[in-house]
Amino acid sequence: MKITALFNSIRRADRQYEEQFIDTFYEALAEVVVENCLGEIRNDAEFESKHPRKEDGKFAKVGEGQEKIKEINPYIPHFGRKPNPNFKYDDNKIKALISDIEPENINSNEITVFKDPKKLEKWVISIFKANRTVKIKSDGEEILLSRNSGQRASRKQSPDDKELNAVFGKIKSTLEKSKYYDFEPKDLEHKDKRILGQYVYFSKINIDNIPYQVRFKIDVPQDEDGQLVYAGHRLKQI
Repeated sequence: MKITALFNSIRRADRQYEEQFIDTFYEALAEVVVENCLGEIRNDAEFESKHPRKEDGKFAKVGEGQEKIKEINPYIPHFGRKPNPNFKYDDNKIKALISDIEPENINSNEITVFKDPKKLEKWVISIFKANRTVKIKSDGEEILLSRNSGQRASRKQSPDDKELNAVFGKIKSTLEKSKYYDFEPKDLEHKDKRILGQYVYFSKINIDNIPYQVRFKIDVPQDEDGQLVYAGHRLKQI
């Protein structure tokens, strides 16, 4: 409406100005109108890209609808690994897998234990901070030891659990010697939609010359730009 009114007022003033000036003015005004219209179109396109329309035609919020995209284009793990719907533990397979691993030897008197869970958590976080990523020698995968994963793992155990604490103390050397076992799919109780499932690795450690198998779980992200993250470990005497 404002542009229409402007044109009408200019037409009424035509008689007061020379024809050449009026033509030049109209051309300049046309450029301004086109530039502003195109700018609105560009802005609309940018808005559409950030707020894709939902099935009902309404604009979605930023990030809404991304889960569908990830389901269609999931993260493809290295070596063509996919979640195994028939995943299960096989003791004979695990035993053969770790048979040639040279284990760390630990004296139980040297294992750090705590009475206060908060002190255990702080200790684990400091270890993870010092060993931010671990490269597994057998397949080259790089595992992130994040602050959050250290907190979660420490809170799932007793602070005076010597066996589990022994692995925390030797997390880098034990994890880098581990070997890939299988790809466990995410169960229904796993609420983190960013996780596709978990790699399961096995390693070995000796405590007072008693051999233990160490099972590591590694979170595998949905996002192809994500990173493999340590999710916890358990021990079992061999």
